[in-house]
Amino acid sequence: MDEFDPHEFKEGTPLGVGIGTIGLINNSPHPSAACLFANWFLSREGQAALQKEMVLSGSGADSMRVDIPKEDVSPTYRRRDSAKYLFVGRSELSDMRPIYKVVNDALAAAKR
Repeated sequence: MDEFDPHEFKEGTPLGVGIGTIGLINNSPHPSAACLFANWFLSREGQAALQKEMVLSGSGADSMRVDIPKEDVSPTYRRRDSAKYLFVGRSELSDMRPIYKVVNDALAAAKR
């Protein structure tokens, strides 16, 4: 049986931050604790722990860190040096206003 491999798109495959995103609370009682956690979370040890949990939970996601072992990450989810990636977490790609404008313009034109 053939498998669909998104790494083979000549345009590249999307690479996002869906798992492992950190949100911080403004004016938290212990801002230094949040900083300490963020530093650990982004460290080699923290990302290795996150990646291991992602593999165990079945999501199979691969940490963006390249200096941690990847043996447990399924080849389907493992990034490849030979592949082209488009990082979709960039703010200019998450702004929905241009998309809403196209949709609203199309709906307005359809009513004419």
